[in-house]
Amino acid sequence: MMTAVFQKQLARSKGRFRDGARMWAWFVGLGISLLCLGLAPVPSHAWTLSQVQQQLASRPVVRAQFEQSRWIGTMPKPLKSSGRLIMARDRGLWWQQEQPFGLTLVLTDTRMMQQVAGQAPEVMTADSSPQMFDVVRLLRAVLQADQAALQQNFRMDFKTVDSGWHLHLQPRTSPLDRLFDAIDLGGTAHLRTVVLKDHQGDRTEIHFSDPLPGADVLSNAETQHFQF
Repeated sequence: MMTAVFQKQLARSKGRFRDGARMWAWFVGLGISLLCLGLAPVPSHAWTLSQVQQQLASRPVVRAQFEQSRWIGTMPKPLKSSGRLIMARDRGLWWQQEQPFGLTLVLTDTRMMQQVAGQAPEVMTADSSPQMFDVVRLLRAVLQADQAALQQNFRMDFKTVDSGWHLHLQPRTSPLDRLFDAIDLGGTAHLRTVVLKDHQGDRTEIHFSDPLPGADVLSNAETQHFQF
């Protein structure tokens, strides 16, 4: 039921992607690409956009847990999901949703695999879905200290707040401006929250835990996640 609701809503993206499930997978990939903002601690009073950007992707491997809430249309309550993830700078994203149903998503620069528990995996490539991968690459570039990409593609408002820092991004170039009204990031020493607002009035919030302990290199078992 949860998947059906997601598909129905995401299909409102007017065919930008081939189906709702793929759009959802891309959407998850988008949110987690932001986790590259695994930041080294700096004094709270010193937050500047330059400092934040200089820290982007400073950790080669980030492991964390997430909680996601999705407000869709007139639904009285958000759709919630949770799980864990690994973001490896040289490999990509491994996203393991555990609740309310099992779903695995693996995203690299050129390939994506999505598998709902008990079903066959679906693999997409940059050749078969160039638009989707263009969006992912753009967002990763923007959020990995590519200041030129930020200036070129977004109107920005960065400020220090009591809880840390806040970055408001308003897309001004395609294809992002056709998908989102705004993207908001918030954090302290680590990225804490990502909020995505689309043109249909829907909103997705992703909250990340502190990075989980672990080495700066993938274990053998973790490396297997990216081999598909």
